Amino acid sequence: MSYLKSFIPFVLIVISIAGYAYPARANCMEECLGRHDCDADYLNGHIKDAGNECQMYLDDCQDECVDSDKVANIFGALAYDPTTRAWGLSEPSRDKDSAAQAALNLCRPNGPHCTVMANYSNTCVSVAVGKDSVVAWAEGEAIDNAQDSARDACADKGGGKCSIKQSHCYFP
Repeated sequence: MSYLKSFIPFVLIVISIAGYAYPARANCMEECLGRHDCDADYLNGHIKDAGNECQMYLDDCQDECVDSDKVANIFGALAYDPTTRAWGLSEPSRDKDSAAQAALNLCRPNGPHCTVMANYSNTCVSVAVGKDSVVAWAEGEAIDNAQDSARDACADKGGGKCSIKQSHCYFP
């Protein structure tokens, strides 16, 4: 009996640690793609690069989640001040207005005239910065595409060899 008394707290600790280490899936798409071992590629924005099998599962899961009304939109926003070249790219948000406010809050400490330049959903976005604080942003189906396009746009604006400062994907 004493063995059981000392064993129960151990089991409760293990259960609580396991629950922390492996949180519940956030939405239908992650859950569906997880059944096919494609959820990591999805979360990292590399689903298009993961091969035909994951792409097929992506299409199937989108159909399943849309049909079941389980898909929650994910939004992002970018704010920019052309005078100071300050910018803010929001984290993924379930609310479009919250994403816009977050982008403004990130931009305003360095730019008093920040405005929301774009709202995003179902895409990846990257911000690149080059010499003389040239700023450019672009979107793409996958994070790699967005980063390449942002670097190119920055270079086209005279930024020279531009580097990616932030990227996010806004997929449900």
